[in-house]
Amino acid sequence: KRLKLLSEEMANKYDKIISMAELDTWPDFLKNFFISYNKNSCNKQIDYWYIPDARGTDIEIHRKIRNQVKDKVKSLLEDFKMDKL
Repeated sequence: KRLKLLSEEMANKYDKIISMAELDTWPDFLKNFFISYNKNSCNKQIDYWYIPDARGTDIEIHRKIRNQVKDKVKSLLEDFKMDKL
């Protein structure tokens, strides 16, 4: 499968966007959404998850990062469940 990068058209379809990419690699439209969101002038919620790059590290670091992502996803799912109540 080919990697699909987030396009502005794709981003416009969602209320919440989560990014783990380095902020300086974000496309301009996503940076603008983020700036607007932080100024309360955008209806999109953009969360930035700081996840360290595991490249070049040992397996234990990979496991820690995997668990960190897993915990964040579990928390996100719990938040969605609470929103549905």
